[in-house]
Amino acid sequence: MPAPAAGKQASFLRGDGQWIVPTNTTYAVMTGATASAAGKAGLVPAPAASKQTSFLRGDGSWVVPPDTNTWRGIVNNLTSDSTTDSLAAAQGKELKRLVDNAGAKLIDGFTIAATATWTQLTTANIASLDPDYQAVDPGLSYPWYTDVTYTCGADDIIEPMWPANTEGIGPYIKVTANKLRIYADSNKNGTALTAFRCKKG
Repeated sequence: MPAPAAGKQASFLRGDGQWIVPTNTTYAVMTGATASAAGKAGLVPAPAASKQTSFLRGDGSWVVPPDTNTWRGIVNNLTSDSTTDSLAAAQGKELKRLVDNAGAKLIDGFTIAATATWTQLTTANIASLDPDYQAVDPGLSYPWYTDVTYTCGADDIIEPMWPANTEGIGPYIKVTANKLRIYADSNKNGTALTAFRCKKG
């Protein structure tokens, strides 16, 4: 081992046999960026007291981000022409339903009201009230009928949309001008159900 010369008391023996002071490897605090100059890598500057809710910004300072959010209002109306408000969730679902139906060329169905007036067919009155039905259901399994007004166009197709195995509703539907005749048994359990759609012609 070579002897260190005078004045080398703070030096260390390097691999090449020389006594030298090691290179300073202490990192400086980072330099923040400016509008025209890039920053330099370094240690993160220590946040000062009361900066516990701040975040380190690119210029090297600890700041609270500005709140520039603009909260929109809620519009519960599909006909609104507002350009600064958001559509309510319920109306968003309704809008999606209308778009889906438009894509499928379907328009809204028709509902049998729970207060609908029902007329009973019997062997004594069927010839005068509804003679066509006797050929379809001679045993009168579904002797009660009610008429539902509809607004489909002349070239549109009525599509029955009863849920499978709907109790109380007959399989036959009579279509006349702006009217659907629904047949049911004595329970008439299918009332208040949306039953049909118009398929655009």
